Amino acid sequence: MRLADLQHYPPTWRGHTGMLPEDQELWYQYLDNYPQTFSILWYNVRLLTDPTSPIDTDTKYIKLWQSLTARRCDVIAHSAHRRVIIEVATRLQPANIGRLLAYRTLWSDSYPNDPITHQAILYRYALEPELTIAKLQGWILMDATALNLAGPKN
Repeated sequence: MRLADLQHYPPTWRGHTGMLPEDQELWYQYLDNYPQTFSILWYNVRLLTDPTSPIDTDTKYIKLWQSLTARRCDVIAHSAHRRVIIEVATRLQPANIGRLLAYRTLWSDSYPNDPITHQAILYRYALEPELTIAKLQGWILMDATALNLAGPKN
């Protein structure tokens, strides 16, 4: 697969990204406040999946199996000198940490000609253990409060 072959969007685009509604709202608040950060965005990017299926009778079912079991990145963001995998999580959980850990390896296998330079988490709420792990990984931490992003619209 090649990243250039996938649908990409400008930072001004607003549509369904595949994220949870509250995460998508947080992401769009970030883009509204920092529109020049990235020039190209990819959403819900599928990573390498297991090509074997428990139902191997028909090609359409195998493709359905692969689509349903694939891991997907929230955002791949590109700017002049970097390409970033971004996990968006209103409430940062251990599962978000685990996904981001796996994405780097899966990305290398899925898109070997499109290297990732950074990994980042955009979050509104987080506990110290998750932040500590993220810091130890060298990830970019994008704290919604520190970035002056408004709270949920409830």
